[in-house]
Amino acid sequence: MKLKNHVRSGPHATSDQALAALILLTIFWSMPSCLADKDLTESITEISVPAADRCDCCLNDYGFDQENSSIWIKSNWMNHDPIYLNVWSSDPWHNRIKDGNLLLNLDDYPCRNNKSQCQNRDIASGEYSTICDHHRYGNYSSRILAGKGEGVVTGMFLLGGSAGSQDEIDVEVFGKKAVEPGTWEVQTNYYVKGSQGNCSEPYGIPEPCHVSVIPIDFDPTESYHIYNISWIGEGENCSAIKWYIDSKLRRQVWLDAKGYVQSEVFDENGEIIEVGNAYKGSLPSNQSKIFLSLWAAQNWSLAGEFNYSKKEPIFAKFDWIKYLSPDVI
Repeated sequence: MKLKNHVRSGPHATSDQALAALILLTIFWSMPSCLADKDLTESITEISVPAADRCDCCLNDYGFDQENSSIWIKSNWMNHDPIYLNVWSSDPWHNRIKDGNLLLNLDDYPCRNNKSQCQNRDIASGEYSTICDHHRYGNYSSRILAGKGEGVVTGMFLLGGSAGSQDEIDVEVFGKKAVEPGTWEVQTNYYVKGSQGNCSEPYGIPEPCHVSVIPIDFDPTESYHIYNISWIGEGENCSAIKWYIDSKLRRQVWLDAKGYVQSEVFDENGEIIEVGNAYKGSLPSNQSKIFLSLWAAQNWSLAGEFNYSKKEPIFAKFDWIKYLSPDVI
């Protein structure tokens, strides 16, 4: 609006122009300093904001204090691969918030009374995934207490694309007993266009199997630990993936200057304990959802043989999750 419409006309010693200038000066000096320094012709919408405010998918220090259906979906599906014993149910018993944690529960309810409610499976479990499906590159981390038991797997993973042609990056924490005194295991792996490589045990030796098993010196079912995936790239080109446990680099894969994928696994002290054979290939680059999951395996010796003889619920707990895109790291 025009300022002169708000200046009374009349035979004053001060001209209309001088009075207008005085009012403008008063407005200027009353403005916050952050705006006073800006050109008054610049639109307010052009004021810069922190990069984090422009990140639609970011989960910065996301704690599970309450249900949030604008961010998370409770899974309701079944994987037909025979390695999976359970169905994932969206009911509030298998997925719930309690004491500031996301609690995923694996048991035989309601399957034991009516298997048709579990798509004819004997076991049901919980799984969360983000509504946002365009996560790509950045740091993903979560503080997790893994589910306990032979054949029990607690997972944090990224998945983009349709089944069979998906890109995927996984952390899978085994709930089994120590493989030897003081040593438990976590599996890391990735898929590119549905392929996990030409794998046979022991995984990761040699590549191009995309799997490596990391020895850890703690029982992941007895205390919380922080698991991190650092996904590095730009556009359609992923250049590296790094997996950390409690802030220690435990595995990295990267694309070298000649287009070969390299792989290294480290112990708790940062010493290299495994080197994969380089292979010509690529790394995951599809925009993805984040999944937090608990499941039961069968016929998979690495995870152990699942046995639900105690008929007691098995829980995995997620204290918090973070995702920061590259422009806010």
